[in-house]
Amino acid sequence: MTKEQFNNERDYCAMIALAKTMLAQGVINEQDFTALEHKLSEQYKPVASCLQEDGGAP
Repeated sequence: MTKEQFNNERDYCAMIALAKTMLAQGVINEQDFTALEHKLSEQYKPVASCLQEDGGAP
């Protein structure tokens, strides 16, 4: 894994964690979460960790 891939993975996981917290607190709804998850996936192109953990679902 390159340094850039590592940084992208780290940033993606951090943003997904934040989005999950927002979803759990009712700040965003499931539709918003799904749209955000899709946009973040396109932006960061994660390789593995968060996607394998639980599919990104809250």
